Formats: sequence, structure tokens, C-alpha cells
Amino acid sequence: TLIVLLATGYSGLKAFSPTCPVIPLPERIDCIPDQVATKDLCVLRGCCWDPQNETHVPWCYFSKNHGYQVQGRMSDTNPGFEATLTRLPSPSLFGNDIEKLHLTAEYQTANRFHFKITDPANKDRFEVPHENVQPFQGSKATNLMYRVEVTDNPFGISVIRNSNNKVLFNTSIGPLIYADQFLQLSIRVPSWNVYGVGEHVHRQYRHDFNWKTWPIFTRDAFPNGDMSNLYGAHTFFLCLEDTSGHSFGVFLMNSNAMDFALQPAPAVTYRTIGGVLDFYVFLGNTPEEVVQQYLLLIGLPWMPSYWNLGFHICRWNYTDLNDVKAVVERNRAAGIPYDVQYTDIDYMEDKKDFTYDKINFAGLPEFVQDLHDHGQKYVIILDPAISVNNLKNNTPYEAYLRGEQMKVWINESNGTSPLIGEVWPGTTVFPDFSSPEAVQWWVYECNNFHKTINFDGLWIDMNEVSNFVKGSKTGCASNNLNYPPFTPKILDGVMYSKTVCMDVVQKAGKHYDVHSLYGYFMSIATDKALKTIFRESRSFLLSRSTFSGSGKFTGHWLGDNFATWNDIKWSIPGILEFNLFGYPFIGADICGFIDDTSEELCRRWLQLGAFYPFSRNHNAAGHAPKDPAYFGQNSLLVNSTKHYLTIRYTLLPYLYTLFYKAHARGETVARPVLHDWDSQLPGFTFSDMFIQISTRLPSQFVYGFGETEHKQFRHEMNWKTWPMFARDQPPGYRFNTYGVQPFYMGLEEDGNAHGVLLLNSNGMEVKFQPTPALTYRTIGGILDFYMVLGPTPEQVVQEYTALIGRPVLPAYWGLGFQLCRYGYKNDAEISELYDNMKAANISYFQGVDKVTAYIPDAVWYEYETGLKAPCRKQECQMFLPENKLGLHLRGGYIFPIQEPANTTVYRYFLILKVLTMAVIHKRYIEPNNLIFENIKILGLPLEPSDVKVTSNNVVQSYNLTVKYNAADKVAHITGLRLKLGEEHTLSWKQTLKDIDKFDCHPEENASKEKCEALGCIWEKASVAGAPYCYYPPDNGYTVDQIEYTSSGLTANLGTNINSVRLSGQQIPLIDKLRLEVKYHDNNMLQFKIYDYSKKRFEVPVPLNLPQTPISTLENRLYEVSIQNHPFGIQVRRKSTGTVL
Repeated sequence: TLIVLLATGYSGLKAFSPTCPVIPLPERIDCIPDQVATKDLCVLRGCCWDPQNETHVPWCYFSKNHGYQVQGRMSDTNPGFEATLTRLPSPSLFGNDIEKLHLTAEYQTANRFHFKITDPANKDRFEVPHENVQPFQGSKATNLMYRVEVTDNPFGISVIRNSNNKVLFNTSIGPLIYADQFLQLSIRVPSWNVYGVGEHVHRQYRHDFNWKTWPIFTRDAFPNGDMSNLYGAHTFFLCLEDTSGHSFGVFLMNSNAMDFALQPAPAVTYRTIGGVLDFYVFLGNTPEEVVQQYLLLIGLPWMPSYWNLGFHICRWNYTDLNDVKAVVERNRAAGIPYDVQYTDIDYMEDKKDFTYDKINFAGLPEFVQDLHDHGQKYVIILDPAISVNNLKNNTPYEAYLRGEQMKVWINESNGTSPLIGEVWPGTTVFPDFSSPEAVQWWVYECNNFHKTINFDGLWIDMNEVSNFVKGSKTGCASNNLNYPPFTPKILDGVMYSKTVCMDVVQKAGKHYDVHSLYGYFMSIATDKALKTIFRESRSFLLSRSTFSGSGKFTGHWLGDNFATWNDIKWSIPGILEFNLFGYPFIGADICGFIDDTSEELCRRWLQLGAFYPFSRNHNAAGHAPKDPAYFGQNSLLVNSTKHYLTIRYTLLPYLYTLFYKAHARGETVARPVLHDWDSQLPGFTFSDMFIQISTRLPSQFVYGFGETEHKQFRHEMNWKTWPMFARDQPPGYRFNTYGVQPFYMGLEEDGNAHGVLLLNSNGMEVKFQPTPALTYRTIGGILDFYMVLGPTPEQVVQEYTALIGRPVLPAYWGLGFQLCRYGYKNDAEISELYDNMKAANISYFQGVDKVTAYIPDAVWYEYETGLKAPCRKQECQMFLPENKLGLHLRGGYIFPIQEPANTTVYRYFLILKVLTMAVIHKRYIEPNNLIFENIKILGLPLEPSDVKVTSNNVVQSYNLTVKYNAADKVAHITGLRLKLGEEHTLSWKQTLKDIDKFDCHPEENASKEKCEALGCIWEKASVAGAPYCYYPPDNGYTVDQIEYTSSGLTANLGTNINSVRLSGQQIPLIDKLRLEVKYHDNNMLQFKIYDYSKKRFEVPVPLNLPQTPISTLENRLYEVSIQNHPFGIQVRRKSTGTVL
């Protein structure tokens, strides 16, 4: 026993006996997260052993004896409170536990709480040296949205929302573990609606809480859809608490390698191998507010230049400059709107930074000037690894020599010898960007090279930091930094795999602590270089590796993806997550970086990618080109791409405004639907029981039951038993397999037939015997039988399907030949098979032209037609053939329209009936004299008149055309000549026309006094017969609780506070009404408004209506939309768009 106790680090002399209460499995915190659990190891760690039938759940979980307790009383401080924590006597997991800790807590703002747990005996313990997050200097905030409670023994801390007393953050679900190289804290959260943490490929936006563990440690790895750690390190998550929209976020300021584990409690656990536990909790009434709070702490996103928002074309392995020129020329000739051309490492001499290949890329400076002459930009790649070798002609590589002289490299553990690795240029050293000397060197080299190649922006890659040998050319020492006692579930399971040794020395600390900060420091250094080169003008910076807060300096892309349909799908959650992390300038390589693409995949990806915040087409070496024009000058792909990129360029002022809001306030640019959607959390129950019933049969001719493989159609009555319980089980004799069908049909001796259904979904079996009879045995539910009788078997089947629901009618194409296989290697193999099938004249369908999309709760307009979307806050089917994407714009916004080109910087805002276009930065002069010619305003309640334009405070006289669609509330103003770079103001009147006024006082003797007493407007009319007393435009009812179904909708109507009283004033308004809309058939609908609190007379004349609505979305001749503030109903003929 003594040996065991010493081995575990427990210094007592008595055997340790853990306290193991019964804890529900979803709430157990894993005590052996590092390896396969065994009973011996569990006992050694002083934990509770309870083996299960699944290995991904904890068999060994923490006892109540682990953790810390509060020593003495907590002390108040100016910003909050502090306490001392002492470790409870228990075995150690990985050794070197810290016995005494210091807790500091700060009420930093009304919706931000900060607490940090440190080792008071080790002031040199590593903490993240962050550019934006500094020690808090203020006092305790007031009017807090939250309160904090501390549990003394074992220590736990909770954050509670004051408005509803909901516990948001509670660490009492598991023990605090704080050792030198293993720190752990578990947090119970109030819902499973958790988003964020990265960088990984999350196949869905919301996290799966089914015992998933995600490693965080920056790594050069392919984003292939497994659970590997990727390029960035982001520890922030957002939790949507409930359907109210209330949300909170959690951020751990820690850069060491770690695991983030989720379990069904719901709870999350952070396990990190160094640093301190430094937590921030943010509260908001919406998810968007939480993101804004987080970004206010770590640094608001950088503001991109206007040209950054254009379309970018890039590839790795252009063979020479002529290859690049061919790409540029064919895309220009095809009319593809694009602003930015890149070159990857191929432009360099032997892959060396700050050089260019004067043979294969001879004339590169002149080519860059040609791009500039065409209004385009040029971006180059730089990698951190610097070659130690001379140039091709054996002349010195000056960039390396200057760095060597300034001692800017990462050093081996001795602190003096540069670590030697290998990357693209061969043998290399690595700059230490946390060193001021390295930053100075880097700024100089970038600026110096810009004098040779007039690039417009920089793309920094391989900065995780990536190394093609493990650790170094000479390997890594065997110590507890390179081989820590606990290694998170990182790719390869070795800390220095694909990077440098963990014990190498940087200015900021050991690489063990600062590895995931390498890209962060490099981004800061490169931002300083660009500011030196371009002074006050904004440039362009794109980094592969990121850390919390580097979005203040750089954009990001999702890395070396693949040309597959999965990757196009996975790009969406990735883009949404990086908006949470503070990187609104985010995109994925359009058409896929690795592997060849099919035309269909690339076409659809270009349609989608036209609306990525960062839109770039990129391609790896060894694969066919993927730039749009490669597919043919007049191809479907080119025409589709031109169409959607033109829309992107048309909307660039709007996109730019979103980026300004992100930069100024921390708003997201690509925003998840959940920010507008209230979801409901599911639940389930289960009953454990056994029921049996037997029945005699009239004959031995029995058919049915399934899903199992019956070797013959008619059942054998020879004591056969058939199990029924849905299971992933290939069909086999007498095995239960994929489905459950507890129905049989019996053929009677006289030829009549009948059927029997047991409506029960529990596991069951049926047993046949020669009597003839059968027995049902089920383990739950009730006995709920239905019998149908018919003269023939066919009639029985019809009666049965009438009961349970008629079979689905397949689409016509569903009756064609279909081809499938398990085990396709990639999309290229599928594409080849498809081409072979077409070549052999074997017809089958691969794509779809109808999709189902969720439409959030707002008024939406289809971009290309201007028509209002008929659906709202529901899933809606859309017809999207191969050249359509389904782009919609939200009503209530102003969209100035421009021709596709690069231009200057604008901000747009609407004040009453005025549109102001104000130049924010006027240091950039647009050489092409671009102008705004058209402005479209969606959701304008009245037709605009007397439109006036001023430019630079001078009134302009234009021959304007104003078209107004009253049904859609869309105004389109053309004939403008608004020069970019100048300030403009558009103003207009919105006056209700006489012919559009509705009489508020239809009785005789109307007067101004009577009219205004009713709350109406008195104004003499110029049109004969028009009312002098008319309703205000916003008079009426408001709409609440709209509920849509496939056959109509219902809503509650309530009176507006300012609703006009009825003429005569004796009759009170009915405050609450009910609206019902029914789509009776494809050419008839009904809507009804009534007082649901009081029965009113209805005409007792029967109408020939279907008993239930029989219309379908596809075949209805009409579509219905509801207006709010005030209520209105609109019916439109679908074929023509006419509002009826």
C-alpha cells in the first residue's frame, strides 16, 4: 500500500478510500482521460470504478475527495473578491500537484465576470502575453446582470443570471485539478446549444455532447473531417440558454495544448497542460451581444480595405509567369469580376522569402504594374521558415544573414543555438516573432522587398509553426516538455510532430507554452510591416494560424480543404464559427484546394463562395486548374459565376457596411440563423415492462411482419420466432434489421382477407405455432390493436394504408435507374462514373433542383426578382436549378448599387427620409472615376417623391427615374451620377397620395375637430371625392404569434396603442382578434378574422369546401404574405407576380 500511495503522489500513510456516491452516467467526469481505463489504474488514482458496455463513456470517474477547498474566509477587493484554495488529500493523476492556489475574481462590467486561479508560490508561471487583454484596473461594476456563488468544500464557482435565477456556469460538477502540467476544470451548462471552440472541422454548427473531445493545439494538418486539431487555437464557446435568446459565452485565456470535452450532462471540461486557469464569462440577451462582449475584450476585428472584398484568384504551382498571365487574361476575357491575383511559393527563388525567380518569373514587377493598370491587386505568400543556404548563383541570402546578425531565431533549449528544421526551402531556421528584434528584422525585410515587387498585401502561411521534420534536424530531448505526463488528443499524439521541439526558447517563453501563439505573434509583426509600407492606407493580411485576438490584425481561410461535397457543406459552420471568434473576414478555398473538381461541384461552390465574406478560388499543385474561365468562356459555370459575382460586387457597399459594424462594434458578418430563431429542446421517456398476448388464427396463410429477411412470402407456422427492433444489422434470416412493421395480413379459408396492426414501438417478438396461432411479446407501451377487414388482400392493404397513411408518391425522376456504392474514394471517382454513364447513354439523375430552407422571422425579398418571400419563420421549398442559388435580402435595409470594380470607402445610414453617403477615409483616389448610378430601397412604406441630391453640399440636377412597387414596397432610383470619393445626400418626401387615403369619417358633417378627436388626419384633398379626414398610414392592428402550416396560417391580432377609434366613439374597438388562412385547394383560399373571445353571428349557408385542404406548395396558383405594423394580408398570383 505504501508503494502505491507514493506512486500516486499521495503522501499519507493510510490507504486512500474514495467517496463514490451514485452519480448519473452523463454527469461523471472522466478520471482516466489519457488512456484505456483499467480498474488498477482507477484505484491508483483514487477514483470510482464502474465499467460500462461502451468504451467512450467514463468507466472511472472522480470521487468527491478530489479537488480543493476554500481556506478561511474570502476577502473583498476593489473589483471583486479573492480567496486561498488548498488541495484536498487525494492521489495525484500526473504528479506535481500544487497544494495552495490563489483565486481572484473581478466584476469587470455589468455583463462580464473574470476569475483566475494561479500558483502564488510561482510568480514566473506562464501567462499569455496578450496585445489587447491587460490587467483590470477598474472597480466593481454596478447593475450586474449576474451574481456569483462560491462553494467552499469542495471548491466550486457558479455564475447565475439575475433576471431568471438560471445557473449558467457551475464548476461543482467536477473537481478542480491543478498540477504543474495538468490543469482541469469542468463546467455544467444549462443547455446543449453550444457553439464555437476550434480550430477543427465541425460537421455541424451545434456541438455534439455525446462524449466528444476536441484537442486544441495549432497544427499544420488537413481539414479532412476527423476530430484533429487544426491551424488555430480558440477556447471560446457560446451557449444559447433557452428559447428566449438569452446567451452567455466562456473564454479561457490559455495557449497551452489542451482538450475540450463535452458530455451529456450537459457539461464541458477544459484540460490544459500548462499556464493558469484564466476564465471570462460574458452574458447577453442575444447571441450577438455575447460575441460583441467577447470581441471587446480580445480586440475588435480589423477593417478590410474595400478591394479586399472583391473576388480573389490563386493557385499553388503556377509553372511560370506566363501561366499566371494566362489565368489573368482568360478571366478578364470571360468578364469574371475579380480584384486580386496571388502567387504562391512558386514565384520565389528556391522557395526563399523575399526573393523572386528571375528565370521562370522574369518580368514579375512589370506584370504587377499591369495588374495595377487594370485596377487589380497583387498578393504574395510569405512563410516563416528562412533558408540557411545561399541563392542559386551562390550569392549570399541577405535576409538570412541579416537575421543571423540580429539573433532573431528560435533557439534550442540552451538559449543560444538556433533550432534547425526543414520546410519548403530545405534546411531552415525560424524567426522568433515574440522578440522585438525579430519584428524589427521582419518589418525591414518586407519593406525592402516591396521596393522590388510592388505587392498590395501579404498572405502568411505555415505559421503553426510547421516543420517537415519532427522537432529539429537533430531530434528532441527526452524531457517532460517534449513528453509531458499528459498529452491531449492531438494529431499523432506527439507534441513536436510537424513542428519544433517543445523545450526550445523564445522571448515569450518555452515553445511548450507559446506554440499556439506563433501565428498570433507573426500576424502582429506582419501588420506592423504593412503599416510601415502603406502608412495610413489599409492593406491586406491573411494568416493560416490564429489565436484569440489576432482577428484584430488579420483575416483567415479554412485551410487546405478538399474538392468534395462534404467540404463545401463543412465550410458553412467553419465560417460561422470564425465570426464568433472575431474573424468576420473568413472564407474557404472555393472549388476545393486538394483533388480535381467536377464542373457541377465547382459551379455550385462558386455560387456559394460569391457570398463568403472572403471570396477566393484556390488550387493545389498537381490538379487541374479551377479558376472560373478554365471551364470555357461561355460555359454554364462561367455565366453562373459572372452572375453571382456581379451580385456580390453590386452589394459590396452593403457588405462593407457589415464589416464596419464588425470593426466598430464586434457584430458578426456571416450570422447564424440561431441568432433569429427560438428552438425547443427535446425530451423523452422510457418504460421498462413486459407484455404478452396470444391469438388464434383462422388459417395458416399469414403474411407480413418485419423488417426481417423471410425466405418465403408466406410464414411458416413451425414454432418460428421473429424479433422486431430497429437495428443497424444487414438483412439475414430471422435477424431484426433496419425497420419495424408489426402488421400482418391473414388470408381466410373462403378467400376473404383481414389485417392486424399492433401499434407498439417497443422491442418485441412474434412467435408462430401450428395451432395456427401467434404470440406477441413486447417490453413496453400498451396493447393497441387495429383490425381491418376486406373481401380481398388488395382491399385490406388499401384499408391499412388509409389508416396509417398512404405511401409517399415518388417524384417522377425517382422511378428512373439509380446508382449507388459504398466506398467511393473521392468525388473525382463519382464524377468519372457519372461521365462514363452518360457516355454509355445510360440515363440517371445526380443533382436536385429543389431544396428546403429555413426562412427566419423577417420580411425577405428574392434578390433577382424583387418579390417578397412567401414564407416566414418556417421551412420553405425553393426551386433552384443548376444556375440559381436562392439569394434573399432582408427588408428594411438600403442597398446602393454599383458596377463591379474596386472603389473607395463608404458608410451608409438612413435618417428618416435621407440617405447619407459619407467618406470615412479619403486618402485613396479612385483612378477609374467610378460612380453610383442606381439605388434600390426595399421595404419603403410609401412612394418617394421630390427626390433631391446634393454632392459635396452642392445641389445636383439629374434626370431621375423613380419606380415604386407598392405591393413589395420597393423603390428603384436610376439616373444618378454619384462619384466615388465625394459625399452625397439623397432626400425624398413620402406623402400619402389622395387616391390612397381611406376615409376615417364617412358620416356627414365631418370637421377637423371631429377628425382629430378620432385620432385621424385632416387635410384638404385636391382630388375630387377624396376624403379630407383619413386614417394614418400606421393605423390598424399588430400581428403576434404567427403559426404556419402546410395548409395555411393563424395569427393573433392586437390593437395598436395609437389605433384610431371608430367614428361616433360609442363603439369600442375589439382589442384582440384571430386570423385564420386556409389554402383549401390549388386555386382557392379562405381567410377569416373573428373575435375569439365572443361568439358572433356567421352566415349559416353551407359551402362546398374540401373537408381538409388539398393544395400543395408546388401547385398552388397563389402565395400569401402577412404584413405587420400595421397588419395586412397580401395574395399574389405566382405565375405573374400580380398582387390580387
